[in-house]
Amino acid sequence: VARANALYALGQAQALAGEHATALATLEAAARAFGAAGQPARALRPRIKQVRVHLLAQQQDAAQALYDRLDAESREARPAQ
Repeated sequence: VARANALYALGQAQALAGEHATALATLEAAARAFGAAGQPARALRPRIKQVRVHLLAQQQDAAQALYDRLDAESREARPAQ
């Protein structure tokens, strides 16, 4: 989880620095690390941040597609215990 948190923080910093492609990749790595650590719910944070990065990069279609995918996945997921 510590590695996932560090990747998430790094991805946020990269996004703020305007390094959008790098930030998207780092945030993807953070989401995978949260999943590998048995924290699938926390994996949503970097994925939601990816939507914002797409918007910062003026990639509205990519942002909408990712948002729609996350919305569909959340509707199919089992409720949290």
